[in-house]
Amino acid sequence: KEHYANQLPSEIPDLHYVPDGRLLVATSSGLQITADGGCTWKLDPVFVDINTTALAQDPTDPARLLLTTGGRLDAVDQVYESTDGALSWHTRSLIATDEFYEELLIAPSNPERVYAAATFIDAAAATLTRFVARSDDGGTTWTRLDQVLSPSEAGLRALAVRPGDADTIVFAVTASEPAHPDR
Repeated sequence: KEHYANQLPSEIPDLHYVPDGRLLVATSSGLQITADGGCTWKLDPVFVDINTTALAQDPTDPARLLLTTGGRLDAVDQVYESTDGALSWHTRSLIATDEFYEELLIAPSNPERVYAAATFIDAAAATLTRFVARSDDGGTTWTRLDQVLSPSEAGLRALAVRPGDADTIVFAVTASEPAHPDR
C-alpha cells in the first residue's frame, strides 16, 4: 500500500464533540482526545498508533460514533462503534485488506444508513478503484458501488447526506492536479 501513498488524499481529520464535552479527532496516529479545549491531548488506548481514517457521529444520538481504521499491513482494519461517547468501542465489521475507508457519513433521517468514500487497492494490477460503500444496518454489512473517474480525477470526498432523504448523498470528485477542476 505504500506504493500508492502519494495517490491517496492528504489527511483531513474528522472531529466531533461528544456529550460530556470531550473533542475527538481521528488522525493517522490514532484517535486523539481533549477534555480541556485542546490544551492537552491523549490517545484513546484502543487506537494508539493506529490510522483512524474516518469518524462519524450519529446526528440523532451524539453518543453514537462510527470509526474506521485503515492502511495496516499487520492487522485487519475494522469499522468500530461506540454508543457511549467513545468511552468504549466494539467492532461492527471488518474491512477487506485491499480496501481503504476514507470518510463516513451517517444519514440524519435513518442512522442505520451509513456511507463511506473508499478505495480498492489492486496491488497486482497497480490500480486504484474509488467506490462508495453503503450500509443499511449501521455499518455491519456493506454494498460497494464503484465510481468511474477520469484520468484527471484522483478521489472521492463524502460531503453530506440530505437531512430528510437517506438515499440522496453528495460526494465531491477531487482532481489529480491543481490545474484540473474538482466536480
